[in-house]
Amino acid sequence: GERAERDTLFSPPPPANQKGVPALSRDALDGRLRRHLANAPWGPDADRAVAEWAAKATGATVTLVEENGTAHTYAGPSADAPHLRLRRRGGDFVPLLLRTPAPAPAPVPKPKAPTDGGVPGLPGEEEAYELSTLSGTEPQPQPQPHGGTDSDADSDSDGEEDTPIWADPEWLTAVFGPQWNRAPRARLQETSQALHELVEEAAGGRPTRDGLADLVRHVLHLPLRARVRNQDVLDLGALALEASSDDLATADDLAGYFVDRQIETRRDALAEETQLRDADRTPAGRDFTGAGRGLPAPDSYLAERSGRAAVRSPEWRKPYLFVAGAAEGGGVEIVTPWRTFVVRDAEEMARIISYDSRRPGGADIVLALPPAFAAQVADLVAGTTARPVWYPLGPAEVATHPTTGAAHLVVHRRAGEAGPDWTTPPPPRESGLPGARDLGSGDSDTDTDDGHDSDDGSDSGSTSDGDAEFDRLADLAQFERRVDALRPRPLITRAYEVLDDSGTGVLFTEPGPRTVGEVRTAEGAEGPALVLPHRTPRDVPAADRPPLHISEDRTVALLSAGDDTTGRGRQVYATRTAIERSSARLAAAGAGVRLEADPSVRVVLDQEDGTPGEPLFRVEPRFLTGSGASEHAFTRDFARMVAGTDAAPLSHLAFRAPDGTVATAPVNGLHGREVTGTHHLAQALTEVAHGIRPATGVSPEWAVRQAGRDPRFTGGVVGAPTPGEAYGRALGHTQDNARRGPLTQAAARAGVNQFAWAEVGEGYLIQSVSTTDDGGAQLFTHNHAKPDDPVGPHAPYHFAQVVLASEDGTHQITLENETHSRTPIPDDRLDAVVDENLDRYDEARLNGLARESEGRAATARRDGAAPAEVARLEAFARTARALAAVHEAEHVRWYFTEDRPEHALAQREVDQARARARDAVRSAAPVGEDKDQWFFRAYSKRPGESAHAVNAALLSGRSPAVSNPLTVVALHGHALRPDRRTVRFAEQQHTPSPDADENLDALALSLARTGLWNHANGLPLPSVTVTGHGNRSRASGQKRAEAVGKALGDRLGRLLRTFQEGAPGPHVRLADFTLTLDAQRVRRATDPDRGRLVTVDIDDRRHTSRPAPDRPAPAGEP
Repeated sequence: GERAERDTLFSPPPPANQKGVPALSRDALDGRLRRHLANAPWGPDADRAVAEWAAKATGATVTLVEENGTAHTYAGPSADAPHLRLRRRGGDFVPLLLRTPAPAPAPVPKPKAPTDGGVPGLPGEEEAYELSTLSGTEPQPQPQPHGGTDSDADSDSDGEEDTPIWADPEWLTAVFGPQWNRAPRARLQETSQALHELVEEAAGGRPTRDGLADLVRHVLHLPLRARVRNQDVLDLGALALEASSDDLATADDLAGYFVDRQIETRRDALAEETQLRDADRTPAGRDFTGAGRGLPAPDSYLAERSGRAAVRSPEWRKPYLFVAGAAEGGGVEIVTPWRTFVVRDAEEMARIISYDSRRPGGADIVLALPPAFAAQVADLVAGTTARPVWYPLGPAEVATHPTTGAAHLVVHRRAGEAGPDWTTPPPPRESGLPGARDLGSGDSDTDTDDGHDSDDGSDSGSTSDGDAEFDRLADLAQFERRVDALRPRPLITRAYEVLDDSGTGVLFTEPGPRTVGEVRTAEGAEGPALVLPHRTPRDVPAADRPPLHISEDRTVALLSAGDDTTGRGRQVYATRTAIERSSARLAAAGAGVRLEADPSVRVVLDQEDGTPGEPLFRVEPRFLTGSGASEHAFTRDFARMVAGTDAAPLSHLAFRAPDGTVATAPVNGLHGREVTGTHHLAQALTEVAHGIRPATGVSPEWAVRQAGRDPRFTGGVVGAPTPGEAYGRALGHTQDNARRGPLTQAAARAGVNQFAWAEVGEGYLIQSVSTTDDGGAQLFTHNHAKPDDPVGPHAPYHFAQVVLASEDGTHQITLENETHSRTPIPDDRLDAVVDENLDRYDEARLNGLARESEGRAATARRDGAAPAEVARLEAFARTARALAAVHEAEHVRWYFTEDRPEHALAQREVDQARARARDAVRSAAPVGEDKDQWFFRAYSKRPGESAHAVNAALLSGRSPAVSNPLTVVALHGHALRPDRRTVRFAEQQHTPSPDADENLDALALSLARTGLWNHANGLPLPSVTVTGHGNRSRASGQKRAEAVGKALGDRLGRLLRTFQEGAPGPHVRLADFTLTLDAQRVRRATDPDRGRLVTVDIDDRRHTSRPAPDRPAPAGEP
């Protein structure tokens, strides 16, 4: 090129001359030059031009060797000129050294060359891994990893057998190529050993060859049907030699480094060969399809529906386009001249897009990727770049015109689909991440925001302060990446069809918010009205196409509650198989609720390939109570009602290890704030997190022992630790929290917190771990797990019962009520309502409203209206009368001045009238009862979607109900009080009386629950010992024991048949239980009744179960 162009390439823009600012030092100028050269648009052509210029300028012969082995030589002025050989390694060059022949032949085993023709490169050359060889010194021979001479071999004949596989020359040649013996020994040994461990882990007992092939496919992101070549193995070895020890820790880490290395070196996906450029040669995007269709027009696109295409104008400006096709199995396929690989992780794709250094400043990012994958990537890229990111709502591609051959961006939509064709995530609140965000409009990258040049004497490239700041930012980015991986990303869709045979058009119902407004006695505008608190149920019509939170296998769906949490609602939709399986499990657990499917309303989800899936039926709960509706509001009592028709009390906590072993701890949940054993367990976990207790012994049995250290009969009394502050801080997501890692590992081994997973018929207990005040009282006011959470009352605990699971078992639906206290509407709000009515109506009008409402109530009673409707009208009339009485009392008060004694009496009458009015407003307000405020909630094994993560809300902007939460699996009704395990008899009576039916029924129900749960969890069935007592002889006691045993067996057999009806076999039978009859004579009893009873002792045999590796485990933290 011209000299001026060359000078521009090697010279940065001149620094801005600012008044009062001293001239830049030589170090600062050198720093500017280095940054300019690092950011210059270098490519293969520029590299060759520089090599040619270097040969002419220095008089040396320069040879560039491309990665595929192609060599470009630029001769010096003479044949004996120095020869510099450089080989391309991504965006860098590595010096090559001439091979030095060994001084004498040695009987060292010769490595076998790869069968596919060796590795690329010039004959007789080696890559220099140590740049110090540029000084001209000859390389020193490297000893063999397995080492030894002939004499060594003679002296130790077993040396060959002791050589590990990772040091074997055949392994080294296959993975690192024939030049492996020229790499630094320590680095080669560390890399080979770590890589071999990853191969063995991938093999999982299979041959090493299979493990190596699987590792290559995973790390190099090969397509599903791609064959692993020898070159792929060599590429894996080269990548491993470049990686750090942290990147070699796991296969996932090395796979992540494969993506990071492309960003660092601009190879493969970010190479020049994938670049799209406009007519001015300005970078305008990336084409990952390999089709070479060129850059489409940036100011238009085609929207195709039913074979017809219409030209549309987009909303983006200065677009930078990424085009990629869908890969088999999900994700996108990236085609480059050197390799084809697949990116299935949205975060990896987002990193490639975000850190494309060729993207011009101020450009909008346009993603022509598969729609579902593009939506995930767009959300991530918007956060890292702080730029608008557009993605299609239908399949998008770059197509060429059949006649003109011009490239066009096309988005395909289905017939009848309205609305925009492209959308963008909401603007991020943060300014993006360093290296990905735009620092300016592209006109200048050296000026700071205040207009001053950022290059001064202190900025000369690499300083200690600069290195520390870089390390801080790198650590922060790594921390944010780990935390971001834990955030919930629920599967949300609007791609579904509603089949409504009922004709209502209602997909969901919601209770609606509590507000204050006019409430009338009759429908329409003609009825009397008062201002009252009210809650009006809201219908969610199917025509609005609300977003659905769906399970991964698309067998369960419910109303989405947002992109950052799981779904909740009053109805849920599920396949017939999921409903039938869950109903059978509820019956086997003796639950107090059943699933009522409504086949008249169905939802058909689109599958991933666009075809309609199996219909999901609307499901609502049917409570097995006397009223057929919910009868409890408090979260603990509601869970008891759902767990069993007998309002089964909380009896055990269950702990499951990752291998499926399970153990249970008996607890007491009668107290309204604390379940026994939970604070002792939280204390032990905190000690593990702080290193006070060893972590190696943590297991389900360990958790049972820790919970069993609580000696109290009930919670909430003195005797429990209060580790809320230390435990909460260990839970928190802060960068300096070194306790969270050990706490998470202990939670995984014990099966608590995010690793707790309840089956259908079981439940969750989310216990707030309390702190204490100076007097030792428990406090639930400070949430140390989330420091920005406001200080104030938190729920002491929350319960949730699992009632439905997806077919694959990875998603579940719970039934919950968030009523954590029995507080009515506050008096200050009621006073405001009273004042509003008094301002609106005078005394006469209120009395008229009362008379009219009383007349409507009398008419409704005569017409046989429902009692609830009559009670509503009467409450309305009472409220109007009470408000009129307030007017009357206030009128009397005005007759007396404050200095008269009658004023105090009148004021007391006003206060009493207002109190009666508040009570009347509270009773008449149609806000719905708390017992009816139940809802379904979705949880899953995906990160951030466990019951613990959702209720703790540590990564959410909302304030959670609980503080410093400990989450465990809860079991109800698996144990009885001692008085329920006794059957009493009258004198000379040997058969149970009708008074004993209640205890016998409770014993049979508890035995059925315990036995079926044990059977489902691989535990032996309980054993029962029935002991009869007699005052005169053991014979009478034996008769009583036999009678109780028979009565108990009859009841247990009926329950087993009922609970297992419709469930797949094999079923648990009465004969499977161990029943032992015993008799005792009571001698010299002071109370004869003590000798006329039968005791029933139950051993639940809850010891550690056999491992069950096939049990799916919940997702934890990476």
